[in-house]
Amino acid sequence: HDNVRVALDSLSAHGDTQLALALAESVWRFWKMRGHQAEAQRRLESLLALDDKHSVARGHALNAVAGMAVENGEYQTGRLQAEQARAIHRDHGDAWGIARSTYMLGYAAIESGDFGGAKPHFEETVTLMAELGHEQYVGMATFLYRSKNEKLRVLVEAQLALGVAFVTVAVPPAL
Repeated sequence: HDNVRVALDSLSAHGDTQLALALAESVWRFWKMRGHQAEAQRRLESLLALDDKHSVARGHALNAVAGMAVENGEYQTGRLQAEQARAIHRDHGDAWGIARSTYMLGYAAIESGDFGGAKPHFEETVTLMAELGHEQYVGMATFLYRSKNEKLRVLVEAQLALGVAFVTVAVPPAL
């Protein structure tokens, strides 16, 4: 991925941060899978700091760093980035961006334990992604919500069987 590093550095040096944002966003999953998530996150955050243009490229980059923030346990940061991304995509009428931002909002909520907050985002994600024909994301949103919900249900049932309560929770309804 040295060629991507050189391209990003060159684009940044020449002031073409919009293209650099688009490139960095398009390869962040590759970097993550190769064990370079920290570098991907750092580069995206640096590029976002360099260019605050309210663009589709910025919205997609914000979605990428939102996902990485959530994976690092920075739920509030991820939520704020996903909200900024969704606002940008709505302004540009970018249906894919809106749907992805909505998924990221659900992801940030459920990973932080906010099942009630996650449900409406995942329900909206399912609708938006189905309309766009992105069945993978329909499945991901449904699976993530249901699997977390099932883990919580099993925990509560185990606590009840033991006659103890380690946590007090309201079991969320199925999606």
